[in-house]
Amino acid sequence: TRYGTSPNQIIGNVTCILLTYEHIWVGTRNGVASTPIGNANPSVPESWIVYTTIDGLPSNQITGLIPLILGPGDVIEAATAMGFARYEAAVWNIDSSTYGLNVVDWAKIDPPCFDCSGFFFITPAGLYARGGGPSSMNQETPNSNFSSNLTSLTIGKDSDIYLGSANDG
Repeated sequence: TRYGTSPNQIIGNVTCILLTYEHIWVGTRNGVASTPIGNANPSVPESWIVYTTIDGLPSNQITGLIPLILGPGDVIEAATAMGFARYEAAVWNIDSSTYGLNVVDWAKIDPPCFDCSGFFFITPAGLYARGGGPSSMNQETPNSNFSSNLTSLTIGKDSDIYLGSANDG
């Protein structure tokens, strides 16, 4: 699949997809592409807008797309190999508190619990909790056997956090 026009066209390498009220968003290893949800022919590359580091992403390697506000005026975040960026009012802004962190996976508690941030992400080296705004973040300390080489994250129905690791054992 091709997104956008040359010379910034993205070819394949899809890592995630997000459908919002207004757009289809596609994260790739080469940036983010979006097209209006009502696009009659999304297979036409020229009908997609491509966003890269030139447009404000901290990295072109997208690891996740997170819906924050769905409705008129989509607000989303892109998780990347160099931190998070928020798309709001047609502009990408880097979250400086996460800049340089290789975000591997993310999860959120829906609805958020009373006494926690409700939004978590991992890097290969640790688990982080975010809350109270885009720049509020704490590094958590999971069991030391799983605190490195983290590869996946999910949250169970009782708000328990489950981590996957590339470590043996």
